[in-house]
Amino acid sequence: MKRKRNNPDYVAQYPANRLNKMSVFILGLVLMTTHSTTAGYFGPPSPIQPRYPIQTMPPTQQRYPMFQPMQTMQQPMQPPIQFPYFPYRYEQSGIPLGRQGSNTVTPPAQKAALDNKLMTNMNRPLRPQMETDGRQRKQLEGNENEQKELEKQRQKQVLLNQYAKQREEERKQEAEEELKEQQEEEQVKREEEELKRKEEELKQQEEKLKLEQEELELEEEQVKKEKEEQLKQEEEELEKEEEELKQEEEQFKQEEEKLKQVLKQLLQEKEETLKQYKEQLKLEEGLNQEEAEEQLKLEKKLKQLEELLKPQEEQQRERKKQLLKEEEKQQRTLLEREQEEQTENQLEEEAPENEWVQQQKEWEQQEKQLEQAQKQWQQQQQKQRENQIGEKLKNQLEQKAKRKQTYVEQQRKSSEQIQNQWQHENNQRQKSIEEQKKPWQKQQEEMQRKEKMEQQQNELEQQEKQLKQQQKPLEERRKQNEEQTQKEALKQYQDLGRSIGDALKAVNWETRRKAKERQNGTTKKNN
Repeated sequence: MKRKRNNPDYVAQYPANRLNKMSVFILGLVLMTTHSTTAGYFGPPSPIQPRYPIQTMPPTQQRYPMFQPMQTMQQPMQPPIQFPYFPYRYEQSGIPLGRQGSNTVTPPAQKAALDNKLMTNMNRPLRPQMETDGRQRKQLEGNENEQKELEKQRQKQVLLNQYAKQREEERKQEAEEELKEQQEEEQVKREEEELKRKEEELKQQEEKLKLEQEELELEEEQVKKEKEEQLKQEEEELEKEEEELKQEEEQFKQEEEKLKQVLKQLLQEKEETLKQYKEQLKLEEGLNQEEAEEQLKLEKKLKQLEELLKPQEEQQRERKKQLLKEEEKQQRTLLEREQEEQTENQLEEEAPENEWVQQQKEWEQQEKQLEQAQKQWQQQQQKQRENQIGEKLKNQLEQKAKRKQTYVEQQRKSSEQIQNQWQHENNQRQKSIEEQKKPWQKQQEEMQRKEKMEQQQNELEQQEKQLKQQQKPLEERRKQNEEQTQKEALKQYQDLGRSIGDALKAVNWETRRKAKERQNGTTKKNN
């Protein structure tokens, strides 16, 4: 592990192995804000371009690697997200790495081939002329010194990268702490404002309760005064009514004697009318028996006619049913054709889209999902903080509400006691008044019963008169109807006889015609 950490190539290729996704996202946001400063601090990019093709990415993905679309099977495989690093210059060693400060790295396979090529060039055996020449020896010694210096520069660059990472982490922590402090201060201010508002609301509610209690007390006093005045007036009215009842009793006794005499006369008259009505009914029953026998004869004849006409009606009904069935079949076929045309049109309109459009939609959905996940995480944190504040406020409000309830219940109990006392007194007074009214009510009920009896008797007399008047036109109508039915039955019977006679005549004529034809045929043969 120590070798890998100290190796600048490994650090350059895999710098974000130990970082979480959320930390990488926050680092990207910080780099977006500090891009201009870092470029000036680490110097401009090198103008030397690479000699070999390098796997590159578009500039948006180099700067903001988190906002690249999700990989699919059709896209080429991309390198992992890497932290921007600033390697030393590889120009002298012959290994091309592109622009300084970029996010592009040579793939490991290509890099290994380049390393092997360099090693073969370095370990190639020298010519005998180069060994004898002192100038070439000095050049070789100079190359060794340059390699040592390059290794020192590599170590310095690694230390610089580590220092830059530490500074960035410290800046992030400071920024997060400042945000937390600001949020906590804002929360405290909001809590204080909410508490003030709730205290003001409680004060207003207490004032309203006091005003309502005062109004209730005034109303109770007014109700008491009004009820006492009503009781006095009722007592005076009862005394006056008692005097009037005594006078009505004397009148009632006199009227009873008169009614008894009238009832006796009416009963005698009713008995006589009933006797006369019974005698009339006996006479009418004898006539009705003869009429019933005649009606039975006519009914038998009508049944015979109906039996003859039934087969014709059944044939007409069957024809109608067949026509209705044919119409229903035609309508069903038309509806089925319309439905098939509609389904074909819908299928043509709902043709599938191109695969390229579907891929774009999938990428957009995945970006939306990332944004939704970030929002949900932020909302969860806010909810936790709000819940903590809400619990504190609830506890405070519950304590105040309990105090208020005890105060309200005490006042309610006192008001209920006063109302119960007043109701008890009022009930006792009403009972005494009702006991005084009982004899007077009995007298009134007896008077009402007698009046009802008289009304019923008058109604019976009027009904009897109306019945007598109604019976006369009914009897006349009954006789007229019977005569008309008899005439119609005779006409139908005569028409039926005529139709039967005509049919028989036609049959006889056809039989005679056939018989004549046969005779003519036999005479012709004999001749």
